[in-house]
Amino acid sequence: MARKFNASQQAMIHLIATMGPLSRTRLARALGVGKPALTALTRTLIEAGIVLEAREEAEEPRQGRPSMLLAMNPDYGYFAGVSITLEQPVLVLVDLVGHVTARVELPFSRDPDTVAAQIAEGVDVLIAEAGIPRERLFGIGVAVSGLVDAGHEICLNSTHLDWHNIPLARLIREKTGLPAYLENDAKTAATREKLFGEARILDDFAVVTIGDGVGCASFIDGKLRRGHNGGAGEIAHTTVETGGRPCKCGKRGCLDTVAAPGAILHDARGAGLKVATIAEIEHLAARNDPVALDVLHRAGATLGAVIAHLVQVNDPEAVFVIDTSAAIGTLIRTLIQQTVGANVLPDMGATLRLTFSRVSGDFWSQTAASVAAHKFFVPD
Repeated sequence: MARKFNASQQAMIHLIATMGPLSRTRLARALGVGKPALTALTRTLIEAGIVLEAREEAEEPRQGRPSMLLAMNPDYGYFAGVSITLEQPVLVLVDLVGHVTARVELPFSRDPDTVAAQIAEGVDVLIAEAGIPRERLFGIGVAVSGLVDAGHEICLNSTHLDWHNIPLARLIREKTGLPAYLENDAKTAATREKLFGEARILDDFAVVTIGDGVGCASFIDGKLRRGHNGGAGEIAHTTVETGGRPCKCGKRGCLDTVAAPGAILHDARGAGLKVATIAEIEHLAARNDPVALDVLHRAGATLGAVIAHLVQVNDPEAVFVIDTSAAIGTLIRTLIQQTVGANVLPDMGATLRLTFSRVSGDFWSQTAASVAAHKFFVPD
């Protein structure tokens, strides 16, 4: 289990983990303490092994000794993470700075008790493979597609898994003896971006994920926005076509029925295109195929309009569009950018950072681990 630190020590760990490596001067200023107090704090955390000194890497050569920064010690502790989807789950082990150090594939199951037991077995394998003491594993994060309660305990509803009010975190704790936290998958992606990614220095940003469906989560004033029912950011079920195609949520005309990868392929095949992937649709569109162009324009413009609404409502500094299914090609990306630019107030559009990235591999499991890491670094 993780060592307990007092409030001052925890505040310093929080700053270094979320903003570091940091100089002693910046830390003292941020913590509002004098040099003697900071020296005592620093000595305690270095002796505990959670913080270490690292040389500052200057961009240009300069005279004098290089500054020493305070950084997290990656080997001090670890977090496990797994994403429960309709595919074979992968359990990963990440260190204190978010790097994957071990992984193990788990059998697929929808039965919650079986899932918890398989995670417990996987944790034992990870610990053995990494060669770490069990007490250095500080927590387990689990990502699911669906609504999760604010206490990170219960999956309130997941249409993918047909789960309702499943206390998965408790089941995992009982079988592992370790802290376990449950979170909606889009919110895990935003948490990872805040803790280990490009949003570390941002207080206001949104993450939009494109996988089996469209996901979204936002940090507002430096905190993850959950909403009253845990459903903040569920843009996938924003109605974009009144009376449109039925959605798995029970409504009609949701964004998922237009812009999710499966919906794009459905539209293309329904229009007569013999395609197996969205890349093939993009290829046809690049050759000016009118049907392919129409299909991609509908999806890209619709998603762009919803993102524009998100920008207007929350005024984020950045929106990170993360493609986990190779669904966002050049044309769709351009359409999203153009639609967002045309539908937000000029002042917002001028300062908005809209970026696109494509990820693969164990991305979702890494994001799940970040939830456990966030609970360690930023306790409630």
